[in-house]
Formats: sequence, C-alpha cells, structure tokens
Amino acid sequence: MNGIQSAVHSLASSFVQRQNFALAALSEIRPDLLDENRIRPTKEYIKSTQSGYWGEDKEWRYFIHGRGCRLIHRVTGEPIEWDGPEVQRFDPYWFLNWVVWLLTQEDKSEPIRTIKALCENLHDEDVKTLIFSVLDQLQQAGVLLRHPDRTNQYELTSSNLST
Repeated sequence: MNGIQSAVHSLASSFVQRQNFALAALSEIRPDLLDENRIRPTKEYIKSTQSGYWGEDKEWRYFIHGRGCRLIHRVTGEPIEWDGPEVQRFDPYWFLNWVVWLLTQEDKSEPIRTIKALCENLHDEDVKTLIFSVLDQLQQAGVLLRHPDRTNQYELTSSNLST
C-alpha cells in the first residue's frame, strides 16, 4: 500500500472500531433492532427513544434511524453513524463525514497528517473524490470487500480487522 492507501485503511479500521459505540447505544436503547427474534417495543417506546442522550455521562446525542444510529459527541462533535447489524461494515459517506471531522481536530497521528497534507487545498467535493477513490483502490487490492447493494458498502477483510 502507498502512503494515502495506508492512511485511509488505518482510518477505516479506527472508524469501524468507533462504530462499536453506536452498536452499544443500540444494544442498550433498542436491542430489538439487532435481534429479529426480540419482541418489537410499543410505538410509544419507539417514538420516545428515537433521539436523546446516551453514554456514561450522557456525552453522546443519539438519533435512531432504520436499523442504525447516529451519535454526535456533545463536546467534540465527533460524528459516528452506523447501520446494523454488521459492525465491521461501514458506509463510505459516514466514513467521509468522520474523516472530515478528524481533519478539523488537533489529531497529529500519521494517517491524519498524510491526509491533511493531500487535502490542504482541496474543496469538499475533491476530498470526497480522493477518499472514495482510495476506498475503491483498497477494495481492488483485496483489503476491503465491497457490497454495492448495501448502505454499509465496505467491509474490512478478516485478515485486516486487527490493523
């Protein structure tokens, strides 16, 4: 992998790990969305739990949609969005939103420095084109699997889950 591919792969791995927060929120608030055998709650319960605050200190604002959840950290603004049930899969647009958020942070990790250097003078649409192009390259290299018929189009290959 070249530098940008390695950076995007590293960030995709981190994003997949961060999606566990959305999984934990759904497991706690709406476990019926993760287990088709569970009894569906009442319409009143569904409506009352569609959005709110979650976490040990209620640090995440959540919004439940379909079989997924969007979390926004109340202090940092970090966005995490995920659709169930496969936590190892991710949506390229939600990943892009997270990367764009990361670029605004004081993160000095190698992957962020690499992407910041390439995106420094790019417009938002060009950043999207770059990230999506690299995701396609990673899929062609066998590092990601692509499921074009799903919201969560990309999946880390099992040999790369611990990266």
